Amino acid sequence: MRLLKNLYSKGLIHKWAELKFFNLRALEMLDKESIMFSTVNPNNRYIHMKNVKDSNNLRSMYIRSITLGGQEEPIYEETDSLKIARAFRKAGKLLHEVGDL
Repeated sequence: MRLLKNLYSKGLIHKWAELKFFNLRALEMLDKESIMFSTVNPNNRYIHMKNVKDSNNLRSMYIRSITLGGQEEPIYEETDSLKIARAFRKAGKLLHEVGDL
């Protein structure tokens, strides 16, 4: 928990949250027909966005689809924050053990 608080206090978790969408500029620049999106369904891994019109901003549509859904397949599955915290605790313990060697 101390590691998680340390990362948060240094702004690293907040920076990571900001960077999650840093590479979406391509969605505004590339042809809409040539972009496919990954899904959480391993049997239908890639899809084209549906209901895309020429006036739509694909970046906005992508973020809206993550938040609200509305595509043929879900494109994002929220991660349990408790699992993330547990992973940070495990990583902190491993770092501590390695530091003791």
